[in-house]
Amino acid sequence: MYLQSQYIILILLIWIFTTRKTASALFGMPAKLANAIKHDGITFDQAAEAFFDPFLKLVDAGRNHESRDAVIGYDEKGRLLFVVHIEVEGEFIRLISARKATLTERNAYDF
Repeated sequence: MYLQSQYIILILLIWIFTTRKTASALFGMPAKLANAIKHDGITFDQAAEAFFDPFLKLVDAGRNHESRDAVIGYDEKGRLLFVVHIEVEGEFIRLISARKATLTERNAYDF
């Protein structure tokens, strides 16, 4: 199931990044806020870049019975990021948080 979701997310992201406005809509965020939001120094755009890593790992990040997934992937600056997100009604992805990957998450990415 996770592998299938990875491919669906990747295909959607390739399609939606033709324009910033479309990308912001898919990620559930107004375009004017997309550049301003930072979590642990990671901007919205940098967090979205992790979804383009061809070797990204999709892992379960659920807590408190809430279904969440996380992507572990590199951004364009070569930083390994841990990006928590949810799929809303199968229509778009809402980014919850983004930060640099921990040592444990780095090891999960490598295997």
